[in-house]
Amino acid sequence: ISACLVGSEMCIRDRYMDFVGQYGIGTWLKGSPRRDLLAGNYAQACNDLLKYKYAAGFDCSTPGNKRCAGVWARQLKRHAKCMSVQ
Repeated sequence: ISACLVGSEMCIRDRYMDFVGQYGIGTWLKGSPRRDLLAGNYAQACNDLLKYKYAAGFDCSTPGNKRCAGVWARQLKRHAKCMSVQ
């Protein structure tokens, strides 16, 4: 991952390694978080994390869902960590 992000000013490895672990390197390489990081749009890259909220086609951000609430909780935690360095 660090090789993909040469030139960024954030501590990318710590902030996005968990994302790659969950969604895979293919998603990372094609996704908007990486694209915005490389463009220097760090806050937008953090916000892009919130786009990844689906599991098996279900919107995990739906209030009160018991199907995949953990997916959304994890994204909210990633987003908060990311925004804390902006």
